[in-house]
Amino acid sequence: MGKVKSAIFIAFYTLLIAVLGFVCFVSFPYGQNNLHKFNSVLSLTQKDADLGAPYGSGDGYLGGGYVGVYYPEGVVSAQEYEENLAGYEALVASYTEQVEAETNAVKKAELENRLEEATETYEEYKANYVAYGNALYLFKGDDDADGIVGEDNLPTEEFKASFTAARDTIVNRYARLRQDGVRVDVQDDYAIRVFLPQEMDGEQTTLAYFGYTGAFTIEYGSNADTAEQIMPVRSSDAITDYVKSVESVTRNGNSFVHVKLTEEGKKILKEKTSGASSESSNTLYFSVGGESVISLTVKDPLDDDVYISSSVYTREIASTVATLLHSALGGSETDLVFSLGGTYVLEGAYGTNALMFMYIVFGICAALMLGFFFFRYRLLGFVHLYTCLLFTIATVLCVWSIPFLTLSVETFTAFMLMLGVLSLSNAITFEYARKEYELGKTIASSVKTGYKKCTWHLFDLHIVLALIGFVGFGIAITNITSFLFTVGLLAVFSGLGSLVINRFTWATMMALAKNKRAFCNFKVEESDDE
Repeated sequence: MGKVKSAIFIAFYTLLIAVLGFVCFVSFPYGQNNLHKFNSVLSLTQKDADLGAPYGSGDGYLGGGYVGVYYPEGVVSAQEYEENLAGYEALVASYTEQVEAETNAVKKAELENRLEEATETYEEYKANYVAYGNALYLFKGDDDADGIVGEDNLPTEEFKASFTAARDTIVNRYARLRQDGVRVDVQDDYAIRVFLPQEMDGEQTTLAYFGYTGAFTIEYGSNADTAEQIMPVRSSDAITDYVKSVESVTRNGNSFVHVKLTEEGKKILKEKTSGASSESSNTLYFSVGGESVISLTVKDPLDDDVYISSSVYTREIASTVATLLHSALGGSETDLVFSLGGTYVLEGAYGTNALMFMYIVFGICAALMLGFFFFRYRLLGFVHLYTCLLFTIATVLCVWSIPFLTLSVETFTAFMLMLGVLSLSNAITFEYARKEYELGKTIASSVKTGYKKCTWHLFDLHIVLALIGFVGFGIAITNITSFLFTVGLLAVFSGLGSLVINRFTWATMMALAKNKRAFCNFKVEESDDE
């Protein structure tokens, strides 16, 4: 490439990076009395709840989130148990006082009956539960239902197995959301604690729906109470005989749930909705464990897949509904029933200054990195600088545009890791070229040979990192999915940066240099012959 073309390219490249950098990183107020504000892409990027900005802070970022605890049937928190017991005890005390104060024989006998019933309820409740640890009480059983503990007052193996299966189902549901900041863990052995970032849409809907367990059924009728179950048709059938999968789709800003039916499912649907019309419409109800999750008014006969949309469906709510229904395809009526304990708000785990500390860490690391490259390679450091700037801009744009990524400790750690890999890759290519130059070759030949010798090593490194990231993302639990996906994505960017962009930029910039050896700070070490 000639000097003129190189100068034009470098000018355009510099302008492009400057414009993208301005859009990505610079926010400023404008207008009369600074009424308006230009928000950079970075400021618009969703932040993970754990970064901890105060609720409703000036920049609009809401840190922290909601915590909900699922308790399986037969398990109550110690607080709920004590409150219930205290309520029964207070009722007994109240009736006791009324009996003692009542002088009318008929009324006193009536109160004594109520006292007896209240006392019996109190004693039964107290006897039917056993403490487990300091935070839970487990149901021992009564005349109406079997308990979940054995003679040793410990959970039965059957309950343990059921809880484990149900726990895995709930964890997988949250993992499938691919929502940064979501955390699911077991609390006190037999309760499931979930944290959802406040930045999500419909956190309460997600918490309520993901606690539903049991069979996935489809009913059809004029109302939910009298609707006829049309899938599965027979008790011996599985819902998968009729439904292939359920997924959420967002197009042109509209989100909807897509229920994919098998040929048998389409046949049943056509048969059952054949009489539907605008004058005599009925409703399809999609339920899990007897709880209606989503519905569709049918005004015309249906004979194909079902698409359900709503004005209140955001991408996240549609994803929640689809994830629940899809996971319930393998459910059964013997699954544990869960109740959701009261939710509460939790502040961000890393404090209000976490974002600022992340920026400081990046600034220090970037300064040290660039200091090394400019000290060792002089003007060749600009080649690395341009590659790193483009890498950073591409990262910010991806985190901003990919729905399940947010600016978080996980994505920041992945970015810093892969920025280090990019820097190491560039340093390796520079050093390979330096060694070739020390053998007496020209600068152009040294660069070409140096890249040729290290290209496949760097290619293999980036392919392995990309595979680790993307494969791990597919199977990982919620907490690290964003880290792994970001590693995989940035491994691709780093590979392109070091093997393509870096080399092209080097050739272009070096074409403008009068002294190419000085541009690269390459030296030939001379040795004295004895």
